[in-house]
Amino acid sequence: MLCKAKPDAERQMKRNLIYHTQIPVHNSVSTRTESGEFQTQFERIARDGMTLSCDRKTLDQLFPNTASIAPRQPKSMQVTFTLPGQQQNIKAACEVFSLRRLSRDCFELEMHFQQLSEQHERLINDYIEANLKQIQQGIHQAA
Repeated sequence: MLCKAKPDAERQMKRNLIYHTQIPVHNSVSTRTESGEFQTQFERIARDGMTLSCDRKTLDQLFPNTASIAPRQPKSMQVTFTLPGQQQNIKAACEVFSLRRLSRDCFELEMHFQQLSEQHERLINDYIEANLKQIQQGIHQAA
């Protein structure tokens, strides 16, 4: 016998599934660590965090004397950015939990938001929702 999910529970499940969905963003991000302030490239955003990329020189300046970053040894970072089509700067405290080398001089930093105002969280949610709707419309039109 199969159980049917209640409509509210089903809707909540869908929301949870897209919570970590990453939306591509190509923009500049101002980052700040104990070592100073640096510019990096914005790659993707999700409701719970974001992905940045940078070159070796910037990485060495962001986190000097750091061989690797892992979930059990995250690094703190402050970020300031704007999303495409929006005017307001979004500021957030983040925890970098993953560092990947993509090529000889290209590195990817994955991070979770640690501190984010409700207003900034709303801006991010609105941006993600709008982009997910565009993606869904494109899928339906292609079918």
